[in-house]
Amino acid sequence: MIARLATVVAVAAWWALPASAQQDSLRDEKNRWSVRIPPGWSPAPEGFVERIQQEFARRAPDASFRYVGGLVPQGGSGGAFVLLQFTAGDLSRTDAAQMAEQMNATVLGREVGRATRGFQDLIAGISPGQAVFDAATGRYAVEMSATTVDGSSTRTLVLGIAACHGLAQVNCTAPEAQFESLRPVFESLGASITLDAGWEWDPTGGGSGGGSVVMPRWLRSALAGAAAGGIAGGVLVVIRKLRAGKSGAHPET
Repeated sequence: MIARLATVVAVAAWWALPASAQQDSLRDEKNRWSVRIPPGWSPAPEGFVERIQQEFARRAPDASFRYVGGLVPQGGSGGAFVLLQFTAGDLSRTDAAQMAEQMNATVLGREVGRATRGFQDLIAGISPGQAVFDAATGRYAVEMSATTVDGSSTRTLVLGIAACHGLAQVNCTAPEAQFESLRPVFESLGASITLDAGWEWDPTGGGSGGGSVVMPRWLRSALAGAAAGGIAGGVLVVIRKLRAGKSGAHPET
């Protein structure tokens, strides 16, 4: 699994197109990045992203990230969806060694644990895998598995890139039974993340030296937000099922 994620991160730069060359893209104008919409997928319906953001705001009010868009398969999601997430923070003085240090399994596991405290009535367990970080490009990947209180299992593939002003990522989620068939779509989507010119991250941290410098609280918060974003899949699955159970309707996004 680690080897596969490393390959995905390494080749992402080759797959990405300049923003000007992209068609059928979903763009976060405020934070200056975009992704290509895969064939057979569409922007999420109105209110979809807002409902998830509201649920996080209610349960985890200190979350620093924002969901800025969403994608679902055309003709019904079947439980699969993608959330575009941006976590703001000044990375202009953060070098590759510092970033890699914060993306290790211990840090991610701790931050995911913190993020899920407000969701214990929905999430029975969540397990983040080992993150892969490419110091040359600033791209990263991590896979997470979640089990809901009703026994449903989902997997989320988090693919992102460091920018000078924060972390831009896609959280690609599907039920366990569908995930592997959708993996190629998710990987190509992550590879299509494109920053506007001039907003790229500098792996040298602007020549700050970094390395042994204690990480500022804002960066820890930003990476915590990135980790927390990966649990949204399990949360939404349970929310939909609970609402469907109350109304007697079929759960939809």
